[in-house]
Amino acid sequence: MSARFLETDISGTFLNHSLGPSDFKSFGKVGERNYLQGLPTGSDGYQVLLANFEPTEEEKQIEEALAPLFPHLTGRMKPRNWTILEDGTFKIEDQSAIRNAQRIAGQEGKPHKAESPSLYIPPEALQQDTLSPVMTEATLSLLGIEARADEYTKWAFLLFDGIPTLKRFYHGWDADESFHPPALELIAVQTRGATQDQVDRYLEQVSRRRWIPPFRTIRQMLIFPYPQEKTTGPSYGQYISAIQETASNSAGALKRTVKPDEDTHGVGFEKIITALGILSPKDTAEDIFYVFERFTMPGDAILPDPERAVLSFRALGIDRRFIARILYQCLETLNNNVSPHLGEGEQFLDMARARDLVCFYAKSRTGEKDFQILMARNPRIRPNKQLERIGGKSSSN
Repeated sequence: MSARFLETDISGTFLNHSLGPSDFKSFGKVGERNYLQGLPTGSDGYQVLLANFEPTEEEKQIEEALAPLFPHLTGRMKPRNWTILEDGTFKIEDQSAIRNAQRIAGQEGKPHKAESPSLYIPPEALQQDTLSPVMTEATLSLLGIEARADEYTKWAFLLFDGIPTLKRFYHGWDADESFHPPALELIAVQTRGATQDQVDRYLEQVSRRRWIPPFRTIRQMLIFPYPQEKTTGPSYGQYISAIQETASNSAGALKRTVKPDEDTHGVGFEKIITALGILSPKDTAEDIFYVFERFTMPGDAILPDPERAVLSFRALGIDRRFIARILYQCLETLNNNVSPHLGEGEQFLDMARARDLVCFYAKSRTGEKDFQILMARNPRIRPNKQLERIGGKSSSN
């Protein structure tokens, strides 16, 4: 199915549907005779599209397969448990504490309804932290990537217009992601890694870039965020470990907020791709390899100075080998999830092809021994070495 992108020609088509004059209505100014009356195209008013769009057969099948996964109206897998207050304070609710209180109350046969206790991390706590130049560079790079998440979701909302469950899930995902840029911006500024003016100029540079959707079908565009989100969670884990010694408050904030969000999103997309694999195993498997064989993290090109970003990520131990291991784990998990739903002895994915894929991604040789070495190697945090190559200056300067 071709993608439902916004390709509009008032005289003929909208979202790949053929339309006629009766499908549009124009409205004039309030109080004029022609207000609420149909006007000819080009008149001084605005147009409303009256046509109904029936979901395609593919959209119906996907909706039926995914609806049981996200029954909540918000499409969320878990409640939002954190926010940033007006003064820049992180407010983080302790959901485990409230669940424990509810469990105890249930055992005693008493109803329990109360707000969960909250942890507050104010700007003053972040001001006690210090970021090195290379960690500031990594912070800005993460900020730039998070700030452009809307470049993907704006296309996705159009593409998934006929699948209500996906739209709910994406609204929840988009809402979660919208808190990540201000969280990173707070850390960059309050730790004095960058001034507010430097951050503003950096984000202005980022805003000039545009991300073009690399894939043009529903299934491929759904597959793409899965390895991306599964990579982002562990990447934040590396970042948190790297700043823990000199910026423990910032590390604690991200460990309780942004990183759990990314981990949860990865699980959500894993469930979606698993459901698609069960629905249409052969086509989904081919699309998985098609996307994974062309996968690249979006920040590799959309950031103002991607080479500096790559160096800062390498300082965290995040390189092609790091990502390759996660890609293989994603493929292995999908194979394990879907294969039991197939015929006896059938495998959803060709894991030999998966091994070659990740070896090529890591620019490693493709033999079994080389694959085992790739999967066994742990990422190393080497900020001092990378700092020398960056030159000790932030791209915000």
